[in-house]
Amino acid sequence: MKSLKKVANWGLILATLLIIVAIIPIKVKAADSFTTLTNGSVTTLKIEGKEYYTFTIKEDSKVAFQWSGNTAGRFSLEIFADKKMTKRLKSIYPSTQTSGTVNIALKKGIYYVEMYDGWSASYTPTTKVKTILTYVTKFNKDNYCRGKAINLAANQYATICQTPNYDYTRWYKINLKNNQKLTFSCPNGNSTYLNLISAENQRYTLNYNSSKQAVTKDKLASGVYYVMVSSYGNSYTHNALGFYMDFKWK
Repeated sequence: MKSLKKVANWGLILATLLIIVAIIPIKVKAADSFTTLTNGSVTTLKIEGKEYYTFTIKEDSKVAFQWSGNTAGRFSLEIFADKKMTKRLKSIYPSTQTSGTVNIALKKGIYYVEMYDGWSASYTPTTKVKTILTYVTKFNKDNYCRGKAINLAANQYATICQTPNYDYTRWYKINLKNNQKLTFSCPNGNSTYLNLISAENQRYTLNYNSSKQAVTKDKLASGVYYVMVSSYGNSYTHNALGFYMDFKWK
């Protein structure tokens, strides 16, 4: 009888252990080594878990990942601030986009990347990724106040890289020659960061049709206007990931 009780107890213990193991999350990322990405390097991806990457930037930079050949829609990219790959900064899952580019503003430092094309051993990856690093000082100007506003012609792009070390309001000056509505296009970033102000300091309402487009509510009279791009503020993930955007008006 006692032996039966022991067997029952061991069975209970084993069942409990199985439940505990089941609820403990399995560590997915267990990279022992990293392949270094350099400026301009082109990487042919492998399936999930077969290769991990790292890159170093010596100054705050815009990092562009250009992918092509994502024919099966299985391309995935994640950027981390730590070697253990627990501090996620950005995730990219372009799905049906065969090719494209993601631009990311990052503080100087060392970063780690998991990117792959597919997860089945029977699948042959087709995606390639090019890494391009550009220091933010190439884009950032001293237009931190209205007195230093940069003239911006119609259909001319303004490019902004907000990082913890280069976080400030940007000012641009536009000259309307005709009475018209203004349309702002913002293919990268978010149009809600745009503010329109007259030479007399009047603020105008913008209708944000989407994160990529904003339009003035009414027609504006010809004259000088200013576009103020808000500071990114305290929105930095792990004090590393910044904010990249560009916009134009017509």
